[in-house]
Amino acid sequence: MPASDFTISTLFLIFLMLFLLIGNSPALHRWLDRVTGMARREGEAAPKKEPEEEPGGISQQAKDYEAIIFQQLALAGERGLSPASLADNLHFDKTMVEKALASLKRQGMIERSGLLGTRFHLSQKGREHAVQEGIIPRLRIGEGG
Repeated sequence: MPASDFTISTLFLIFLMLFLLIGNSPALHRWLDRVTGMARREGEAAPKKEPEEEPGGISQQAKDYEAIIFQQLALAGERGLSPASLADNLHFDKTMVEKALASLKRQGMIERSGLLGTRFHLSQKGREHAVQEGIIPRLRIGEGG
């Protein structure tokens, strides 16, 4: 094998290793993002910001999750729903569902139950709120027509 063939083969292998290293290295990706971020022009759109928290410490997104989960639990009735079934049925991230459930529990809107598995259902306060909001229909006993 001539010397020039060895050099070309070696250079090709070095190039291939660098190509794979750059393609798979998260640190290099962060560095490239930082370098390309510095090169952006001022006229381009700013990167999307995370939802800001309100003074109470709860973001609007978290409140939206709570409202949707509260409605689902109101519709489920006394049998309640598990965190996993809520996450699966609503296509929500399980950690967001658990955070929303914890917040609703702190507010006294839901209760935890279940011997074999964890299930949540509305508390008395939660049922009263759901009736006020029109999620659960108000039953009127004694009205005949």
